[in-house]
Amino acid sequence: MANLIIESVSGYLRFQLIQVGLENRLFDVIEETIGKTTKQIANEANCDERYAEEWCQALALGSVLNAVFDNAFKEYTYTITGATKSALLELTPMLRLVNSVGTAVPDVCKNFSSGAPVFFETYCNVQKNLSDCLGPWYETHLKGVLERAGINNEMKNILDFGCGMGRSTFALSEIFHNSTVHGVDLDKLSIDEARKNPKCSERIKFHCQDASEFATTGQQFELVCFFVCLHDFAHPTKALELCQHLLTSDGKIAVIEMAGKEEFSPQNKEEFNSVAISTLHCVPASRPENGAKTGEDIGNPFRLSQMQRVAKSAGFEVENVSDQVLTETGYQLFLLTK
Repeated sequence: MANLIIESVSGYLRFQLIQVGLENRLFDVIEETIGKTTKQIANEANCDERYAEEWCQALALGSVLNAVFDNAFKEYTYTITGATKSALLELTPMLRLVNSVGTAVPDVCKNFSSGAPVFFETYCNVQKNLSDCLGPWYETHLKGVLERAGINNEMKNILDFGCGMGRSTFALSEIFHNSTVHGVDLDKLSIDEARKNPKCSERIKFHCQDASEFATTGQQFELVCFFVCLHDFAHPTKALELCQHLLTSDGKIAVIEMAGKEEFSPQNKEEFNSVAISTLHCVPASRPENGAKTGEDIGNPFRLSQMQRVAKSAGFEVENVSDQVLTETGYQLFLLTK
């Protein structure tokens, strides 16, 4: 156990050093084949040389950078493998999202005894980092997932609840060319950013509204989407109940959530990251803002057993079609029908 804790400390420190490198463009100037001194790296990245030297030494010890003593320079030069650089590029959105979650840890600690909520805006840049993290998946995989789930293009109106900055809304619009897609989110900054996106068109409408407020508009939809957001609702059952009025008679609800087993088991070690983030963000941020402990506290992942209970309470049948439609294991898809 002591070794595990020490490894966790090392991993945390390596993570923080990577954050420093990403934010200061240090990885951009370090190459695979040409070794550079810390002075060269600092000059090209416009950083303090001594800071850069200590950072390079730390990440060489942490097996992120390679260090070779150069007899000509009489000091170490540093390189990075192409594989490491590619992994950093691919994982940057996730790293920044985790960093956002970490910014609110003092508030989580402060509220742990009382159970008071930790407001969404407490998590620095979390909406942008969520958007950057999930956006590529929507743009690459969503079309195939929905096609394999039997959701076709014969729809006039689609509703995207919890749309954030609109990455899922824009993806839906590109998939369903004959449909008008409405994105709804409570966060004004996110909706403002979505409306600035050059992909906006007459077929895309953004609304900064609570779900219950939007439900009073009288509009109906053939498809209502909750993409990696329903677990963050204080009252997901109420949100689904609203869909009874929002859906057409043959409409469907598509709920995408992070992958998880039907029930918790300590043997499912692959769920650690999801449940850890849920502890620090999803459950505290989903608590009702009035402080009343009346939320459903779903957490992440949204398990099939929870989904079945919530859907049944809201008057829907639920089918987990993840195995049939998903080609990767990171997500799950639930289809709900009246």
